[in-house]
Amino acid sequence: GTELEIYRRLKFILSYTLSDFVYDSYVLDSTALTPTKQDFSGNIVPSVPEHNLYLSLSYAQPFSNNMNAFIRISYAGVSGLWVNDANTVKTDTYNILNTVLGYDIVLGDFNLMLSAGVNNMFDLVYVGFTNTNSFSQRFYEAGEPRNYYGSLNIGYKF
Repeated sequence: GTELEIYRRLKFILSYTLSDFVYDSYVLDSTALTPTKQDFSGNIVPSVPEHNLYLSLSYAQPFSNNMNAFIRISYAGVSGLWVNDANTVKTDTYNILNTVLGYDIVLGDFNLMLSAGVNNMFDLVYVGFTNTNSFSQRFYEAGEPRNYYGSLNIGYKF
């Protein structure tokens, strides 16, 4: 009865990616400023995290046949990643929490979704983008700080 209905309203998502990319053979013959050869064979490919985990738990509460309220909390965990071919500089691991709540209304062929949320709930400072092999050694660009948003989506089913 009631307990089964609650489980039907819960949704859990798990996504995990393991990346193990290594250069088999990579010799850089550079003549930019000083003629040099660098052998990066066996090094880990930069800009790809080894571990990438995403978890999401959501709950939907129906109020009528055509209206649901929902809440979702999600987690993203990304391991540090190398930012250069020489594997001498690496970012820190980061963990981000996000949440959203809203209403979903279906009126015939129309769908209306109103929601609001918070991304990076704990205002973590993290590397959101890397400039691989930056000549000036400026490898890092910060990810978004805590931010709030609202959205209105209108859909029509043909």
